[in-house]
Amino acid sequence: MPVEVESDKPDQFGCIELRAGYSYNKYTNIPLNDSIGSPPMEFRSAFIQTHFSYTFMVEENLGFGAYINYTLYTDVFNPKNAGLNYYVDYSKWKNHFNISWLTIGLHFHVYFIKVQKQFD
Repeated sequence: MPVEVESDKPDQFGCIELRAGYSYNKYTNIPLNDSIGSPPMEFRSAFIQTHFSYTFMVEENLGFGAYINYTLYTDVFNPKNAGLNYYVDYSKWKNHFNISWLTIGLHFHVYFIKVQKQFD
């Protein structure tokens, strides 16, 4: 959702999004502990993600910016499924939290058409 700015400031815009979906995930190259058997190496889960980004246009077809997003899966994290029990015994710790993470990054956009200076 573009935002108009004053004419003496560089062209810029922010974006707020709410994303939702369903994902297929697969663990690879996991050292297996034979004492627990074979854990599931893949799982499917619904997720929801909030996203905020801000972009500064430096040329008519080039913009640089930063973003932050938070992703939350509906599955509870089980360290045995990822093979982490190979290193530490997690049976003494209880985990009732969903899989989630925070992402912070930089981005750039190259547009194949020239962006007009005034956003409508």
